Amino acid sequence: MSTYFTSDLHFWHKKIMEYEDRPFDTVEEMNEALIHNWNNTVKPIDDVYILGDVSFGNEEQTLKILNRLNGNMHLIYGNHDHVIKKSKMLQGKFAWCKDYYVLKTINPFTGNKIKLVLFHFPINVWEGKNYGSIHCYGHVHSNQKTHHPMTFIGKNSYNVGGDFGINNLTPISLEQVLINTNYKEERL
Repeated sequence: MSTYFTSDLHFWHKKIMEYEDRPFDTVEEMNEALIHNWNNTVKPIDDVYILGDVSFGNEEQTLKILNRLNGNMHLIYGNHDHVIKKSKMLQGKFAWCKDYYVLKTINPFTGNKIKLVLFHFPINVWEGKNYGSIHCYGHVHSNQKTHHPMTFIGKNSYNVGGDFGINNLTPISLEQVLINTNYKEERL
């Protein structure tokens, strides 16, 4: 079993193709590519932490998408998850839905305990920041043409959003987060 992270999928959001230069002609083509990338990466037994902004579709459209995605999904609410927040049926597609979460897990490289702070928004200070914890966030997309430019890229923090650089509209693994943050274990 592996652990993956992603954010800002924006299923059914036509404008995101323009905002982030997503290379699709239609929203349906984008949705299919996101599902394909997801299912080629995530296996049914894997855990996936989605850090917000899943879908701009209605309840029925969003349900059809969620039913096609592999893995045991956990949702950190984003600022565009209104439909999911209002739907017990959609919330039921996730192991849980929260605003913020501290994930305690094992570093697959060393076997030591690590802590990841999961939140939709990038923050400058988080639990255990000075003691080796990692902050995973989304919201700012590629950080290029976004309406939310962010210049702070802190030690042990990582943008797991699909539009960000090497993430390539695909969930990224815990191992990738550790490598891309140049994570160095400190005291927890």
